[in-house]
Amino acid sequence: MLHRVSSRFKNVEYDKKDLVSVGIVGLMKAILNFDTSKKVEFSTFAVSCIDNEILMFLRKNKKRKGE
Repeated sequence: MLHRVSSRFKNVEYDKKDLVSVGIVGLMKAILNFDTSKKVEFSTFAVSCIDNEILMFLRKNKKRKGE
């Protein structure tokens, strides 16, 4: 799971530790919101949540910098 996420954001100009911290928030959200009644594996759902959390972080910081 870590490799799939890290490979998507390897060219991002942020400290990787910051991205890992944001990704952990996404993982926690995945744990809290995972629905076992749906036909989706946890790892698939978690990667999506982690990606979304990192993308929201990047967009928010891009707006702050005025880019």
